[in-house]
Amino acid sequence: IGALLGGVLVDQAGWRTIFAVSAGWMALTLVCLALFVPGRATSSHRRIDILGGVLLPPAIAALLLAIEGAKHWGWLHAGTLGLAAASLALLAFWYRHEAAHPDPLIDVRLLSHRQIGLANLGMALFGLGALQNTQLLSLLLQQPVESGAGLGVSATQVGALFTPFIIVNLVGGPLSGRIAAKHGGRPAALLGMALAAIGWVALALWHDTLWFVMAMAYLQMLGIAMLFAALPNLVVEIAPPDRTSEATGVLSVTRQFAASIGTQVLAFTLATSTVSVPGATAHYPTDDAFTLAMAYIAVVSIV
Repeated sequence: IGALLGGVLVDQAGWRTIFAVSAGWMALTLVCLALFVPGRATSSHRRIDILGGVLLPPAIAALLLAIEGAKHWGWLHAGTLGLAAASLALLAFWYRHEAAHPDPLIDVRLLSHRQIGLANLGMALFGLGALQNTQLLSLLLQQPVESGAGLGVSATQVGALFTPFIIVNLVGGPLSGRIAAKHGGRPAALLGMALAAIGWVALALWHDTLWFVMAMAYLQMLGIAMLFAALPNLVVEIAPPDRTSEATGVLSVTRQFAASIGTQVLAFTLATSTVSVPGATAHYPTDDAFTLAMAYIAVVSIV
């Protein structure tokens, strides 16, 4: 529904209104939480690991800025290297702090278990690649046909085309759960990523007709829905019963971290080759740039 509402807002009131509506929605959510969600019946004397929460966001931000800066400065520029070095140093310090803390905010020690570590690696690759599907496809669909690569679909129409993803999710999640319950999380994860990989390989080869792009988009979304269920199941299978929330919480952080980096990598890839359209001030990715971006996601999915 968010995609459909976002498309209508872009076409009718401008893209900036998305931020205003989102801020209002979050404010309403906070009010509902304060009024209707009960507090804890008993208090806990455990200290909150504030430092573990404070260190991570600037470390991630510095890495994202380094990737963004590389588009303008180059990879070997002092600013790019400095931001990347600062990010890695902060991440190393954060990891060491969390590993030594008796009650860490994010228990990184769980990653030492092979299955949990591999599930997080799979989630990282998922965030870097396949999870970028709506971003890349919405750009391809809305880009002007005159650019030689776009399909000229309006933002409202894109939202309408993406709305059936709801149905795909309603099928993919339970299907993944059934497979995991019978055969374990591994086959469900393999099938989910295989569907995503097939979709991206196909799009890298052919993405000039609307019906085919959307058919592959739905196929990918089925795989993505399965992965959202399968990867946490891999963690739950092996984590201690009293640590499952922490273990799946680490998985969530891994996904968000990797997805943020994947967004920047995708933007960098699309900027490798651009074209201008008469009467437009923007520069659009060429067909070669879209093909490169799709091939990148396909390779990451296969890995």
